[in-house]
Amino acid sequence: MKRAEAQDYQPGDLVLVRREAPSTGESRKLQEKYKGPYVIVEKLPHDRYRIEDMPETQRNQKFYRGVVAVDALKPFSVHNPDESDETSDEDYEDSENEQMTMQAEEDLSDGNQTVEPEPLVGPIKPKRERKIPEKYNEFLL
Repeated sequence: MKRAEAQDYQPGDLVLVRREAPSTGESRKLQEKYKGPYVIVEKLPHDRYRIEDMPETQRNQKFYRGVVAVDALKPFSVHNPDESDETSDEDYEDSENEQMTMQAEEDLSDGNQTVEPEPLVGPIKPKRERKIPEKYNEFLL
């Protein structure tokens, strides 16, 4: 049976480290599974890496340095919203506002006609017809 090859990291790469969830009283499902990011300083033999804290993300007063196995590491990806191709919420809101403005202008250009609001009634869900069992047809309620 083949195993998946371990990911190869280079010094300077940013990684997250898998951590054991401490028993804090809250559900382990809701706790963070990884901590970091850390910088890889050195590649050691047997798929081990020496990592240390980044000065900007240091959580404690004590600077963290340690050796971690590759199976406990996960690449850290930086999300840059400027480079994303997806439309942002602001763009969506702007386009929605433009559509509403255009609709209002069209309504005003129709003249002095009054526009009645449409009722907000959705489709009516059909109700089940209840039939009494045939053995009770002789009795009237």
